[in-house]
Amino acid sequence: MASAAITAIISFPDNILSWDTFGYYLYLPQLFIYHDLGIHDTHHLQAIVDQYENTATLYRIWQTDSGCWLIRYTAGQAVLFAPFFLLAHAYTLLTGGVADGFSLPYQIAIAVGCFCYFIAAMFLLRRILLHFFSEKVTAITLCLLLLGTNLFANTVFSIAGIHAQLFFLY
Repeated sequence: MASAAITAIISFPDNILSWDTFGYYLYLPQLFIYHDLGIHDTHHLQAIVDQYENTATLYRIWQTDSGCWLIRYTAGQAVLFAPFFLLAHAYTLLTGGVADGFSLPYQIAIAVGCFCYFIAAMFLLRRILLHFFSEKVTAITLCLLLLGTNLFANTVFSIAGIHAQLFFLY
């Protein structure tokens, strides 16, 4: 697990809150910072995109007949992100940082949170496997899972993607 953490730190992207992750995550800043979940004004979103370059277009939202904008993605990922977002938001407010929901403290908190879900999933899977199998079989199974699937790569190189969190929930 240490090698996964080191690799994730070394390969930390310029902005983990980009593309699809931007859409899943958008619920949190809209709710807790901008207080505009039914997005009435997209100017602040365009300013975020211009500043952080997290997407080429705002395809994650669509305009309703009433003129509001809604997020196309489901809110489940945002629920999993929420504890880490709130910690980052509190930290940012206490230290006088940029509390826009997308600055570096938020990105680090989400990355750490996703890695926590991965570690928790591996720990829980190990406990379940040990209930039925020996230590040796459990260790081999976990190694094969990490080396024989794309779970490790998705966790390390696409840390804020949905893969580690879904693995945890399963």
